Amino acid sequence: MSQYLHKAITIACEAHQGQFSINGEPYILHPLRLLIKAKSNEERIIAILHDVIEKTNISLADLKNKGFDQNIISSIDSLSRRRSESYIEYIERLMQNKISVKIKLLDLADNIKIHSENNDNGIYDAKIIQYKNALKQIRSK
Repeated sequence: MSQYLHKAITIACEAHQGQFSINGEPYILHPLRLLIKAKSNEERIIAILHDVIEKTNISLADLKNKGFDQNIISSIDSLSRRRSESYIEYIERLMQNKISVKIKLLDLADNIKIHSENNDNGIYDAKIIQYKNALKQIRSK
C-alpha cells in the first residue's frame, strides 16, 4: 500500500502544480493537510487525491490505469462533485461511502479555516455557510 501512497502523492503534486489556494499558497498544501490528518494509508491516498478529478485533467480511468484499487477509486468518485449536481445532492451521494465521509469532514474543516482566515469584507461568507451546513448535514446522520 505504501507504494500506492507514494504514487498518489506524486500524481497529486504533478496534477495540482501551478494551482493556488485563495490565500496564495500552493494548492497542494490543502490535500497534504488532509493526508496528514488521515488515519490509514487508504485514507491518506484518498485524501491526497480527493480533488484531482474536479480540479485537474486526471480521470478516474487514469487512476485505475495507475493500479489503484476499486475502493479507492469509488471513494474518490464519491468525493468528486458532478457538474449536474447541486451541492446538497453531492453531499447526500457522498454520504453513502464511509471513507469519503471521513475525508470530506477533514476537507470541510480545512476549507472553513482557509476561507475564514481570508474572509476580508465577508467575501466568503456564503462559502463558509455552505461548508458549515454540509458539516451539520454529515454529522447529523
